[in-house]
Amino acid sequence: MDEDLSLPDACPGSARELMAAIADAARMACALTDLLTTLRAPTRRLAGTGAAASVEVARRRSEEALLELEIALGDVRAACGRTIRPNG
Repeated sequence: MDEDLSLPDACPGSARELMAAIADAARMACALTDLLTTLRAPTRRLAGTGAAASVEVARRRSEEALLELEIALGDVRAACGRTIRPNG
């Protein structure tokens, strides 16, 4: 995990910054999902089925978060297309 996973801007000042922040959050959710997927087997082996079940629940929730963020990103893009821009 050599990727830069710094937190996105929590106070975007424009639609473009908002899209970038949501896209960053989606990338983070994707990385978390991948990590939790990798941890399932070793967790089961080293800590038992209860811990593995908790990791699996966390993985599913991070996957759901990723899907919701992708929907939000599409909504922001659509809203930006409807924005009336000032002349000049």
